[in-house]
Amino acid sequence: MSELSTNLPSVRQLQGLIREAQEVEVKLMTNEIFTGRVRWQDTSCLCILDEQEQPIIIWHHAIAYIKPKGGGGMNRSLQVRQESAVANSETAESYETVESSETEESADNPFEFA
Repeated sequence: MSELSTNLPSVRQLQGLIREAQEVEVKLMTNEIFTGRVRWQDTSCLCILDEQEQPIIIWHHAIAYIKPKGGGGMNRSLQVRQESAVANSETAESYETVESSETEESADNPFEFA
């Protein structure tokens, strides 16, 4: 049996939500949505407590996403991920500009190799 790797960002995020008793929304691959607080997690499942404090055990492979309700929790990591995506898209755009400039230059001189 494998151990829960606490150095993984996803595990740390969930542990933070457990510690803070943050209310979350869990969407399943079947499009069902559960709202509650994450009670615990292990290598296969997580347990959330719904509004009536009833435990719901969900297999990891059934989860589409988990997001905190009302802000907090994972906001910083989402912000970093979004900033990274913007930076990557700007890099891709500048690469395309350079590539198209090089193509235009080589069209002027048929003996020049790229």
